[in-house]
Amino acid sequence: MKLTLPSGETVHLTPAMIRSLEQATLFPGSTDAWRPSLLTATTEADLIRWGLVAPETTGLPVLTARGMLVRDRLTASEAPETSEEPAGPGRATIDPALGPESTRRLASALNGRRPDGRPAWAVEHREGPGTAALALYTAAWCLLLWAVVPSMTVPLGLAVGTVSVAAVGTASLLGERRLRKEAEDDPERLVTGLADHHVTGDRLDAPAADLLGRAQRSVDAVLGSPLHGEGLLLDTARNRVVLTDTEWSLAQDLLRQTRTRERIASVPAEGARSREAADRARRALAEDVDRTAERVRVLERYAATVRAAEIEERERRTARELEGIAAETAGHGPPDDGLDALVRAQELALRLAAEGGGAA
Repeated sequence: MKLTLPSGETVHLTPAMIRSLEQATLFPGSTDAWRPSLLTATTEADLIRWGLVAPETTGLPVLTARGMLVRDRLTASEAPETSEEPAGPGRATIDPALGPESTRRLASALNGRRPDGRPAWAVEHREGPGTAALALYTAAWCLLLWAVVPSMTVPLGLAVGTVSVAAVGTASLLGERRLRKEAEDDPERLVTGLADHHVTGDRLDAPAADLLGRAQRSVDAVLGSPLHGEGLLLDTARNRVVLTDTEWSLAQDLLRQTRTRERIASVPAEGARSREAADRARRALAEDVDRTAERVRVLERYAATVRAAEIEERERRTARELEGIAAETAGHGPPDDGLDALVRAQELALRLAAEGGGAA
């Protein structure tokens, strides 16, 4: 697909690039960094080659200003969906109570990276030397010095030993500190330690994942709207707080419903009473799911209203621009009086010549 930008440049998009841009999601904890979805190495390379994606300071790929412009053009079009299958969540839903820094660290860990942007495998798991090992090392070092320098006095030997112990102890302390920092930045430990503060698609079954994906896309559509960025959607801060809190509440409900479905399916219902109890449990779960689905539909209606307002605003701006062009074109330049006079003179000369020829 070829897409012409307002600057006149043409961007060539593959179906994979289009899906990645259309399903881009806000990076958790950020207000303007959008992460392309469904990224493969080839798709990421294509997006970078066309200037649509660039790595941020942490090394994670995010949409550039040009990429955001292309995404807006794609999502504003009325093209049919690329897939009829329900799409699950494109990112993790993180507890907003964690705060910006913890959210950023957890989001990096969920993406398989340390908080400093390095990949997960950069974390080295190893234990530092123990106290006994340090004592043996120091004693061996002192004995070696006495063997090499037999004339060394006892005070000098003790001084060398003390310096050796201090040096080795300091190095060991720094090493232990570094190992503790590495352990704190270990993505696996971060994700495990904050398991109650995030929900990802792999923790949900298919119905719950579908609902969370719909909720996320609606929230991202509103928070990523130019109208929201320009403060035209009432209270911008309140909008963000309410939507992120609603998404987190929905994610918790959907995780609970997934576990309930698993529990119902795992309990054998062999007798009449147990089957009746299972039916009641399923009905209660269905009512709970219906309430959750209705909340998701409310989000979708809100997102649809915002998208309609975006289209109307773009239409107004386009109309104003075209009206300005029309006004400039209609009033451009004075009439060419000299040319008109020349044409009239030529017509008169031709008539006179014709009359003179007739008279002769």
